[in-house]
Amino acid sequence: MAPSKKPTAEILFVRNPEYRVYPATGAWGGLSANKEVNVDFYIEARQNPDKLLLDFEDGKQVGERREPDPQPFLREMLFRVVMRPDIARSVGEFLVSLADKADKGAEEL
Repeated sequence: MAPSKKPTAEILFVRNPEYRVYPATGAWGGLSANKEVNVDFYIEARQNPDKLLLDFEDGKQVGERREPDPQPFLREMLFRVVMRPDIARSVGEFLVSLADKADKGAEEL
């Protein structure tokens, strides 16, 4: 009798037309009423000033003032991911493993 062949699955990767890359400097989240994990990814930067005042002497700029000064930091929420707890745990473990490899200077992830 021939040895039985193990079942396999072929997975193809495609990108949705709305696929985008977002830089993220952090995440904020919690649990929904259904105990789903909700995570908002954000980018953090200083707010642009409402007004920039340029000072001139003899036709040359000698200074500038920003209003308000200092500008507050803004956290711009980019997108939300909603996951079941088991998926969130799996994604978290995956991210930690990639971060560990990056810390070790791995050439190939």
